[in-house]
Amino acid sequence: MKYMLTYDLMETMRNTNQWLGATARAFAAYPAMASAANPWVEWLGAWGEVTERSFERMVTKPDWGIGAVTTEDGKDHTVRIETVVSKAFGDLIHFRIPGRKPRKRRVMLVAPMSGHYATLLRKTVISLLPDCDVYVTDWHNARDIPVSAGKFDVEDYTLYLVDFMRHLGPDTHVIAICQPAPLTLAATAYLAEEDPAAQPRSLTLIGGPIDPEANHTEVTDFGRTVTMGQLEQTMIQRVGFKYDGVGRQVYPGLLQLASFMSMNAATHTRAFSDQIFRAAKGEASDHDKHNTFYDEYLAVMDMTAEFYLSTVERVFKNREIARNVFTVDGVHVDIGAITDVAVKVVEGEEEVLADRLDRGERVLWGGGPSGLRLGTAEALTAALGALVLARRREFGMLRHIGMTRAQISAMLAREGLLVSALGLCVGLLLGWLISLVLIHVVNRQSFHWSMEVYLPWGNLLLFALSLLILATLTAVLSGRQAMTGDAVRAVREDW
Repeated sequence: MKYMLTYDLMETMRNTNQWLGATARAFAAYPAMASAANPWVEWLGAWGEVTERSFERMVTKPDWGIGAVTTEDGKDHTVRIETVVSKAFGDLIHFRIPGRKPRKRRVMLVAPMSGHYATLLRKTVISLLPDCDVYVTDWHNARDIPVSAGKFDVEDYTLYLVDFMRHLGPDTHVIAICQPAPLTLAATAYLAEEDPAAQPRSLTLIGGPIDPEANHTEVTDFGRTVTMGQLEQTMIQRVGFKYDGVGRQVYPGLLQLASFMSMNAATHTRAFSDQIFRAAKGEASDHDKHNTFYDEYLAVMDMTAEFYLSTVERVFKNREIARNVFTVDGVHVDIGAITDVAVKVVEGEEEVLADRLDRGERVLWGGGPSGLRLGTAEALTAALGALVLARRREFGMLRHIGMTRAQISAMLAREGLLVSALGLCVGLLLGWLISLVLIHVVNRQSFHWSMEVYLPWGNLLLFALSLLILATLTAVLSGRQAMTGDAVRAVREDW
């Protein structure tokens, strides 16, 4: 997959979905559409609003959003973010608070480079600001870094941390969260040997894979069964022409996001379905719980291919840091050289994230038609059911003018059958077209082989019939539930 075509194909799909969302939102906003007394118009606009926002956030770096902090004098002081060390692949930024007394504690937060931005540590920064002078490693998106800037692997990452620690000096407390914990430990050991005077005062490692084998999980099993060649061929792509890093080999953020989302597909489907209906009812807002979470969750960044692959090989597979054989620029880094730094390791008891990441990558690799079918059926039934329940007033009006429950149920059955049939036709057509692109274009260019297109007609027919029956029953049963109340009261509910 190490070609620009696959990277640009993902970006094209993201851009197309963003455009479709914007188009649907604009279409539903036309004054003429207000004359159609049908909840589908509100639903279409809400779907467009949520879709446009979601796909737009995937390529947008979130803002820190920390405007002020209250200090001991009871006053709010503004927070200014300043870059104190600037490098090609990451900066060291300082949250400076003008007008307050200097703080005794200087804290450097080492943010993970694992697919999301450093803004994931926003709440940690907010909690530390009243009592500490806070610095954070702000890693750059690999897609925006020109190839001329060179490589960036685990050794370069370690040397970056060494430079940041040297700049801040020995009176610094370093906190590494999750992924950077082992490399931060290595950077401290490097300083202990090369420049002891620059070592931090304390080192806190939270939930990081210092020794991946210490707590045997499915992740370690997965790491042993998958070869580096398989990872390189399936996960690495080249940045397309749209960005400054054109031609750079990366582990794309969109590919990571697909893995993250597949871990809990049903949960995410339900969350977005609920948000669409909240938007249709006018209950959604820019800073509601859903948008606050997903604005950060969907904002992903690319990692350099060499950093991703060297992390898997040297930290997880070979356990170089755990076995104390890690080297930087050919120099052995002895963890035992750390004698003057207070070190505290906070373990993750369940390692839930790592376990879910493992399952997510398995879904991404091997597929999972059963899960996909269940997710599709659940999403369709949830959407149809909610739409039908939202039409209580309409059903009340129809009963008020003489339609019987049986006639309304028959109408809903036809609507459910028609909508699901249309969705099936569009979905199967798009799936067939995408399979042709993957087989005859991507496979030929990436792996230099191809195969014949095989369509399992029996399984497809069974799935289509099941979905049609399920959608029809959902529409009818939801309609019966919506018609349980009094007809007059149903009409008056929304007045």
